[in-house]
Amino acid sequence: MKKLLFLLCVSALVLTGCSKDGDGSKGRSIVFVEESASLFRNETQNLLLNFSDGEAVDSKDLKWKSSNPSIVSVTQNGQITAGSKLGTAIITASYSDENTATCTVEVTPDVHVCGYNPKAYTSYSHALYWKNNEKVKRSYVGLSATYYTGDIFVSDNGVYVAGRGMDGNRNFAMCWNLTGDHNYELDRGLNSSAYSVFVEGKDVFVAGKNDGKPGYWKNGTWVQLSNSKGTACSIVIKNNDVYIGGSKQIGTFTHPVYWKNGQEVELAFENYQGIVDEIFVSDDNVYAVGQAYGNNKTAIALYWKNTQPVTLTDGSHSASATGIYVLDNDVYVCGVSNSKAVYWKNGEEIVLSNGVSASSIKVLNGHIYVAGWDNQWAKYWDNGIPHVFWVDNDRTYADRKSVV
Repeated sequence: MKKLLFLLCVSALVLTGCSKDGDGSKGRSIVFVEESASLFRNETQNLLLNFSDGEAVDSKDLKWKSSNPSIVSVTQNGQITAGSKLGTAIITASYSDENTATCTVEVTPDVHVCGYNPKAYTSYSHALYWKNNEKVKRSYVGLSATYYTGDIFVSDNGVYVAGRGMDGNRNFAMCWNLTGDHNYELDRGLNSSAYSVFVEGKDVFVAGKNDGKPGYWKNGTWVQLSNSKGTACSIVIKNNDVYIGGSKQIGTFTHPVYWKNGQEVELAFENYQGIVDEIFVSDDNVYAVGQAYGNNKTAIALYWKNTQPVTLTDGSHSASATGIYVLDNDVYVCGVSNSKAVYWKNGEEIVLSNGVSASSIKVLNGHIYVAGWDNQWAKYWDNGIPHVFWVDNDRTYADRKSVV
């Protein structure tokens, strides 16, 4: 099961919108060269201005001021630095009392993404991790196995990635703490895979399957959810309750299900088979997103809210839903529709540019972040604008994302 792992954490993306007022000497006003700019947390950038006739303004001839230095600070040379807090600040550049320009600067989150190089393009597939568009690590345990990722979680204790290794024809579940540079092999004795990770305090929960049975590891100890074959695809801890979404198989029929504290809740859509790819809990509502398929019918993207199905496509073309986020009663879902990466807001489909798959979505401070890939590269979209992850000109995939 390939998932796009993509994680967004509190960081600093700075967006600037500029205006001008007043007249300079000889009737020339000052204007910023760029109407917008972006920075990640603790990064810096120099703001440049021109006179209205195009002549460059020496930043040393200007007086600079930030309305909120704890969010964005500015030096008297026009260099801005994003802090660690989310928020906005107004940067004012003054050539004279009558000739000023202002920029509104927004600090937005860091972007964390995990994925992998497929084996076809390297000697072995490698688990990958990017932070703020830069590759941080190519993490693997040994040279005799290939590695894939499934989910990412950022906590105060580190950056955790769940996935699997392959040694010959056998899968073995893995969890990496990339900050501490530790690799945890969850189970090599049986055929196992890990698809989702959630950290609550000092406890690490990893959902997956072991010997074909659905369940999860808590701090390395396996907890089986069903004696039937199946998969645990997504795990969330909310108010000390453990929610897991996935599937179980009875005969040849695959049932979409979720478990709350080990108690199974079966989901259904007409007489379709199905699977839950991700689970989300908001207030007392449980959302499970996935796909209904089989029985010679076209696959349908849908989610369940408290066991009630909500369809996103009508079966006229193949589709699947892989990620979900709920904010202020708005439901955001991402996935694939008609071989294109898309997301839905309250059921309305939005196509993402140059994408063939989307697997994770989060909304924060007016930004809609979606992780996925095109025909060659892992990427994420921020309000529809794509950002591509490059790794040594090799093909890459991203599995899931998160914003903190």
